[in-house]
Amino acid sequence: MDVQQLYFALPRWVQECGLSWYARKLDHLYYGRGFSAWTERFAEMEYGASADQCAYQLQTLRELVTTAVRQVPWFRQLAAQQGIRAEAIDSLAALRLFPIMEKDPIRHDPWQFVREDYPRVRLWQEKTSGTTGTALRIYWSREMLVRWWALHEVRVRGWAGVNQALPRAIVGGRPIIRGETTRPPFWRFNRHWRQLYLSSYHISPQTASSYIQALQHYGSTWLTGYGSAIALLGEYLQEHPTQTGIRAVLTSGDTVTPRQRQAIERGFGCRMFDYYGSAEGCCVIAECAAGRLHVQPEAGILEILDAQGAPCPAGVEGEFICTGLGNDAMPLIRYRTGDYGSWSDEQDCPCGRHSPLVHHITGRTDDYLVLADGRRIGRLSTAMKKAPSVKQAQLVQDTPEHAWLLVVPEATYRDADGATLVEDILSRIGVQAIRLQVCPVQDIPPTPVGKHVLVRRILDNADEQARYRALIARGMEGRS
Repeated sequence: MDVQQLYFALPRWVQECGLSWYARKLDHLYYGRGFSAWTERFAEMEYGASADQCAYQLQTLRELVTTAVRQVPWFRQLAAQQGIRAEAIDSLAALRLFPIMEKDPIRHDPWQFVREDYPRVRLWQEKTSGTTGTALRIYWSREMLVRWWALHEVRVRGWAGVNQALPRAIVGGRPIIRGETTRPPFWRFNRHWRQLYLSSYHISPQTASSYIQALQHYGSTWLTGYGSAIALLGEYLQEHPTQTGIRAVLTSGDTVTPRQRQAIERGFGCRMFDYYGSAEGCCVIAECAAGRLHVQPEAGILEILDAQGAPCPAGVEGEFICTGLGNDAMPLIRYRTGDYGSWSDEQDCPCGRHSPLVHHITGRTDDYLVLADGRRIGRLSTAMKKAPSVKQAQLVQDTPEHAWLLVVPEATYRDADGATLVEDILSRIGVQAIRLQVCPVQDIPPTPVGKHVLVRRILDNADEQARYRALIARGMEGRS
């Protein structure tokens, strides 16, 4: 019996005690020694001039590169092969001495990217959710944890007028209840943080009222999580106006459409603030009260590049390439995130802050599965952490009752790995919710606009159905 099965076998009160116990542990790691000092420092730097921000980034980058080329095996070998010296980092433009880091080498051997002199017992492992079906193990230093969460406290929560000490709710993708659950509660309550964890997999027109009642019952004052799922609750509230007590909604993890934003703000009767972050810890982008998206310079250096690797001018969409400045245990320098966006034409913000502005972020846009009971299931990327032998994956819904799970396998892949992914997905949404079939393929096609997404619906698209039928036929033929 694995940990997830053991969790499901426990009574609800034991599950919630376990969540509270784990929150106490995270409290020490996230908000312990150094947290107050970092929050004060980030608050002081918030309105700093652009030149001061660049100076901070350059100094921190030099220190990071020095550590990387001396203590990290992959960077040490790269520096020796290409003659890269830490002393050559005399400007932020000197970053281009480094090639772009791909995900595959990290996925194959993450320890090649970890400092040799950093005690492994002090490393904190993060697993990326894999928005394109590619999950990674990333290791953070303990010092990075308080720094990261202090930045979020000041520049994400603080900008929305809330903080981590207030009662809050999260709409997330962790499997906290069984997928086949049809009656409330669709949540668990973490008493230590006064955090109501709401399952994103069970929201439907039939269940939305119970979610709203839970927000009221537990006294949540702010709400965070997947915008696409929160928008479903906003739609319900527009049709059934109710006071929830929610002061602000903070969305992350997927891209919120204008229509979804409208549903959230009108339904909950408060402002929505979008923000972008990642388990890699390379970049934080937060929305201010003026509605602009600010890149937080203390988190990392953002490049937006075209397909040829050249910087994109303002207004032109390109790929996010990030260099994290907070994690010297596993430095990520010019890391390919797989996300996309563009710089804003206007770099002066009415809020008075001078951090760089992006116009939009599009790399996190996924489709969603539509189930017979009215649920719209998106953000299934968290399930892709279960099978590291899968290089990339995609869910393709071709009928209301059926979807394919396409996997690009590694050499170590076995059929049991695909079955593990199916089992984990169905444990989140219900074993009878939809029929899933696994098909190994050589590659997964991008969308017509060139993006790689985890979930695609092709029910009413004859051209895409034909393309995927041919792809699946080749995959099945290769297995025979």
